[in-house]
Amino acid sequence: MAGMTLEERIEELAEQERLLQAERKQRRRRTPRWLPAVLDIAVAGVLLCTFALFHHVIPFSADITEPIVPPVTDDQPVTPEENSIKAPFTAEVVKTETSYSSPNIAITVEKCTKGEGNTLVTYYVADVRLNNIECFRTAFAKDKFGKNIKEDVLPLAERHGAILATAGDYYGMNATRTVIRNGTLYRQSNLDGDVCVLYRDGSMKIFYDREPFDAAAEMENGAWQAWSFGPSLFKKDGSPITSYGGYLAKAHPRCAIGYYEPGHYAFVVVDGRADGYSQGLTMVEFANLMKELGCAAAYNLDGGQTAQMAFDGAMVNQPYQGGRVVSDILYIGEVE
Repeated sequence: MAGMTLEERIEELAEQERLLQAERKQRRRRTPRWLPAVLDIAVAGVLLCTFALFHHVIPFSADITEPIVPPVTDDQPVTPEENSIKAPFTAEVVKTETSYSSPNIAITVEKCTKGEGNTLVTYYVADVRLNNIECFRTAFAKDKFGKNIKEDVLPLAERHGAILATAGDYYGMNATRTVIRNGTLYRQSNLDGDVCVLYRDGSMKIFYDREPFDAAAEMENGAWQAWSFGPSLFKKDGSPITSYGGYLAKAHPRCAIGYYEPGHYAFVVVDGRADGYSQGLTMVEFANLMKELGCAAAYNLDGGQTAQMAFDGAMVNQPYQGGRVVSDILYIGEVE
C-alpha cells in the first residue's frame, strides 16, 4: 500500500465497504436450511386438518347409491360403441301404452305367444333397464311386515307410485324364510331353499339350496333385495333346469325375475289354465323360455293365481280367476 495517495486509499476502502454490503445482501437472500423442513411440516398439518374435517366433522352417508351408468343428458343418437344400456333412457319422461322412459328408467312391455290351439301360451315380458338401483323396489301389503297380511296388486302398486309391478315371493305365507327388502333385513333363516339376492351395484346372485347363506353377511356385501321362493330356473352352470317334480311341475301360470347384467332385468308373467288363450308352462318349459330371452340368471316367484303384472295403473295380463291378494310386490318406480 506504500506509495498510494490519500485519495487512492479512501477509494480502496470505499470499494471494500461496497463489497462487504453486497455480501451481506447475498447472505440475506439465501434460503435457510431449516425452511424446507418447516414447509413440509406445515403442508402435512394442512392435509391432516382437511382429512379430519371431512372424516369426522362433515356428515357423510354410506348409503348413497351411484348410478349404474350416467343418466342421459341429451337426445343425441347413441352409437353402437357406446354403452348399450344407455340407449333407452330419455332426458324427460316419455310414456306410451307399452313403454316408459326417463333419465333413470326404461321399460318396454311386450305381449308374446307361442304354440297354437291346445298348446297356445300367452306371456308378457317387461324389459327393464335402470340407471339407479333404488328404482327397483318392493312393498309389503298394507305397508306392514308380517304373516298373512294381504292386499290386491293394483292398489298396492298405485299407492307406491309403481310404474311396473308384479307379485313377489309371498313371504307372508310362512315365517321361516329370509326377507330383505329395500336394503333392510327383516328376517333371516337357515330354511331358505334357493335364495335370490339383488345387490346395490345392480348385480344378482342365486344361492342354491343347501349352500351356505348368511343374510347378515350379504347385507354387508350390499344386498338390496332378497327373495326366498324359487327355484332357480337355471343350474349353477347357467343352463336351464331339466327336471322338477310334483304338482308345481305341471303347466301353470308363472312369474319370474330375469337378470341380464347390472341394471338390466326382465319381469316375466305367463298366463295359464285358460283353454284357447294360454295353457301355462311347466317349470322346465318356463326355464327354457327364460333362457330363450337371453337371461344370465332367472328366479321363479309365486305363480298360479298370484301371477300378475301391472303397468301404468292397469293390469297387463289376465290372471287366473282374476288373480288374488298378495303379501308383497316387486315394482319399478322413480325415486327423488
